[in-house]
Amino acid sequence: MLRVPREVKSFDGVGWGQKPQVKLAGGPTYHEIVFETNLLPEQIVMATLWLNGDPIVQMTGQQMVMLERYKKHWEEPGRFVMPLADISGASLEGQSLSALPTFPADNLILQVQVAQEPAPNTQGSVALKADAWVSRHVGVRSHISRITTTTFNAGANGRNILDTLPNNGQLIRRMHLLGDIANLRIRKDKNVVYEQDAGKNVYHLKRRKLAPQAGYYHFDPVQSHFIRAEQFDTRVVESLEFEMDVSTPGNIAIFSEVLEPLKNPVGVQAAA
Repeated sequence: MLRVPREVKSFDGVGWGQKPQVKLAGGPTYHEIVFETNLLPEQIVMATLWLNGDPIVQMTGQQMVMLERYKKHWEEPGRFVMPLADISGASLEGQSLSALPTFPADNLILQVQVAQEPAPNTQGSVALKADAWVSRHVGVRSHISRITTTTFNAGANGRNILDTLPNNGQLIRRMHLLGDIANLRIRKDKNVVYEQDAGKNVYHLKRRKLAPQAGYYHFDPVQSHFIRAEQFDTRVVESLEFEMDVSTPGNIAIFSEVLEPLKNPVGVQAAA
């Protein structure tokens, strides 16, 4: 077997209103982390994976559920998945592209922020454990998979332009935009490279056996499931603009899955 499950050590500090955490072993390549808990989705305020002090993955319980449902993965109450590798890919290479290679010296911390107890003696003590799906050490870390959320203030009806996204070579797998978006247009160096209204976008995603979630506009460059070939390259000469047509002004939460190439890959020795 290439990938095998490994039980994660016990979390420290488990309790209502706490931030239990556990140190993961450095060395293997991490593909997924699967939590098992009696918490409801809204009670996982934030699950964070820290790599040497850098929060590379941050997901709420509701975001973990949304992403699994979007990909039409099997789900059960009390189980939540933090994906690093993307098992929805059509090839093993594509699936493993965003896995996290680690080294023995890495400081890898998994932390879960738990909500306050809803009411005394109604849900019992917090139960929390996890399994990690891992494979062998690959010798080099040339990229990092990031899953994070940012907020964009769409302050007007109609056209709103987001031009502050990183354009330094990050590769976008997906961006899940939570807001009343009727149309998305993307320009690179003033040239339109993508445009799709919400209705057509939903049709194409469903046709590719995905399940668009209520309230979201899913910008999904890898909807074909060929991840390596289809990721959206953010490199530009001058500008990168996401133009959103909205019916109701307000904040848009942007839940992003990106692959960030490292300027200085870890594990590569400089030439003498």
